[in-house]
Amino acid sequence: MPHERPAFRLNRDDDNVSGRDGSGRRVRRSHAIRVRRGLELCWHCRPRVRQRVNETFTVMAGMEWTNWSRMQIVPLKGSPAGSSLTFNYEDGWIFSLGADYNINNDLTFRAGLSYEITPTIDQARSMRLPDADRIWTSVGASYKYDERLSIDVGYTHLFVEDAPVD
Repeated sequence: MPHERPAFRLNRDDDNVSGRDGSGRRVRRSHAIRVRRGLELCWHCRPRVRQRVNETFTVMAGMEWTNWSRMQIVPLKGSPAGSSLTFNYEDGWIFSLGADYNINNDLTFRAGLSYEITPTIDQARSMRLPDADRIWTSVGASYKYDERLSIDVGYTHLFVEDAPVD
């Protein structure tokens, strides 16, 4: 089977964008604009606890804080229009509870519930990221086939609150 060539491959250097079209001919575009962005990514803290109540029952709880408020306005340096990305996020939070129920040494059922507070605010929400607070519900099971193989299945459903979009 012959090797397929992409329709257009790009190679980039500091001043030019060049590549080859579908027939293999070299194509060069010298009017490329170099755009850079300075972006400091956010960090998060995620404490969790897990307590075995007895031989069959284990409970878990957790929370997560993400420093999304660090993402306010990200300038795109070198953009011809002086563009920037506006986020105006607040910090994000997730609170969760869960449990494992061991039927026997091979079969475990689990369930969990989480509430997530969105980092987007009504005044800054856009179609780019139409986010809203949500509730996560999850169920699952694990079956230990032997010492080297287990089968895990799970299902999660999100209930997202309605939120206005500017």
